[in-house]
Amino acid sequence: MRDGFASSPRPAARRPGVNGLQVVARMAPLVLLAACATVSPPARPNAAADSGAVGRQILVTLEEIEPPPLRRPGSSSGGYVDPSGYSVSPRTRRTATRLARDYDLAERQGWPIRPLDLYCVVYEVPAEMPIEDVIARLSNDARVESVQPMQTFEVESSYDDPYVAMQHGMEATRVWETHAWVAGRGITVAVVDTAVDPEHPDLAPNIVLSKDFVTEKAPHDGFGELHGTAVAGVIASAANNGIGTVGVAPRAWILALRACWEPRADGFSGTCNTFTLAKALAFVVERRPEVLNLSV
Repeated sequence: MRDGFASSPRPAARRPGVNGLQVVARMAPLVLLAACATVSPPARPNAAADSGAVGRQILVTLEEIEPPPLRRPGSSSGGYVDPSGYSVSPRTRRTATRLARDYDLAERQGWPIRPLDLYCVVYEVPAEMPIEDVIARLSNDARVESVQPMQTFEVESSYDDPYVAMQHGMEATRVWETHAWVAGRGITVAVVDTAVDPEHPDLAPNIVLSKDFVTEKAPHDGFGELHGTAVAGVIASAANNGIGTVGVAPRAWILALRACWEPRADGFSGTCNTFTLAKALAFVVERRPEVLNLSV
């Protein structure tokens, strides 16, 4: 027993199965494709995106007709790879390259959305070409599954007090009373947001995985951003440890998935793009946690 709640072992990696994320999986064609138009992630964690590049980029999805076979776990030393690292078939890569050549586009990035057997490609449109015309032409190309303009999003910032106004809302909604029966034990919550501080004393015990879909680098110790850390804290701040606040589900496990970044280091804000959101959501669909939190 820790912090007044019975402890439970950290969750092992799960094989896909039937659970509460079926809703997300069924929504994937809408959620992932609506989240598939983007700007390039910033070169450094807190760098703002180039507004000029944002307006000149489009995202195209291609069907994976011949997806590369997946190795069965145990068949080789590389059998237990991260599912988000799946490769793309040579045929699909050739199609992406030919589209760039045929339409005079610059290919910037690509990412496989394996649950949908799609490959998302970010292209930059030359300044002299109207983007609307390019999108119209691509939408009639039989090789293209979908095409859309780039979009950016801002994280929702309805609070800026680290103590959330002394958590009167938790009392008003009687969350405290539910902790006598349920406190999130055995439940994994995927938090898709800015970076969650993995060393925050109120969160560190409950974070089971951190992944950065903005820079594609391994999260380094002590790196966190305000919005993602605060959202994770509202969900799963540890209880009865004499620190900070108490989460709605203080015994829940957290997957800290960074798909947004702070445009300024001095503000409680964050910017996401639909390419990084698509990567994070594909990862969530593959991992199948019980809950997905997306505060945008």
